[in-house]
Amino acid sequence: MKNLIATTEFEQDLMVMVSPVIINHGYELVRIKVANDENPLVQIMVEHPDRPIKIDECATLSKEISTILDIKNPIEANFNLEVSSPGIDRPLTRIKDFETWIGFKSTITTNKTISDRVRFSGVLSGLSGSEILLEIDEGIIGINIEWIKSAKLKYQ
Repeated sequence: MKNLIATTEFEQDLMVMVSPVIINHGYELVRIKVANDENPLVQIMVEHPDRPIKIDECATLSKEISTILDIKNPIEANFNLEVSSPGIDRPLTRIKDFETWIGFKSTITTNKTISDRVRFSGVLSGLSGSEILLEIDEGIIGINIEWIKSAKLKYQ
């Protein structure tokens, strides 16, 4: 589960808690994101490897995940839970996402400056070692996966 990009330690802990339910239903975890405010929003994004997920499937997962979070109580405040599938501007959070979506436009934001930039838009071109290859106007650049703060597909 460590191959998910831009997750906090707390989000990693939540992944460990809820992943068994997600996997048991035959889904894959795409992302967990927690917005920290008075009433935190816990966003869990899942997908099925072979087909789109239906709304009622998200509802079933939501109920089961909610029960786990209520029992384990990792969030002391009242929180909102949102279980969804990736949309048109889907986040790229796993190595396999960058492989699956080769040839598609994406936007990558880094936590380190590369050539005086932290935001890049281009076409995913592959992987080379620990780098994501992105074709931008200036050519193909390699972005170290550990430097990626966020990445998503860009609606074409």
